Amino acid sequence: MTPEDVPSRRLDTRVRRFGGALVLARGDKAFELTESAAFVFTSINGISTVRALAARLTEEYDIGAAEAMADLVDFLNWLLSEDLLEFQRGDADPAVPVIGCDE
Repeated sequence: MTPEDVPSRRLDTRVRRFGGALVLARGDKAFELTESAAFVFTSINGISTVRALAARLTEEYDIGAAEAMADLVDFLNWLLSEDLLEFQRGDADPAVPVIGCDE
C-alpha cells in the first residue's frame, strides 16, 4: 500500500449503527469499531487516497502526521485481512516506499 493508493469499502460489507457504535458485518463475522476506527471507515469513499485519509485523521484527532499514518496503515491492513476493504493502486511515483504491505 502506498500513500497514493485509494481504499474502497467492499459492497458486500454490511454497515449498521447500534447504540451509537458502528458495526461491520461480512459473512458470519461482525466487528464493532472504536470511535476513531469508525471515523476512518466512514471517511473511506473510494476517492480519497491513504495520504488524504491520514491528513483527515491528523486534523480530527490532533495527532502528528507520522502517528496518523502508522495508525491508519495498521487499521487498513486489518480491514484488508478481514476482507472488508479493497484498494485501487494510485499513480504514485515508483520511488515512494511501500508502507504496511505484505506484497
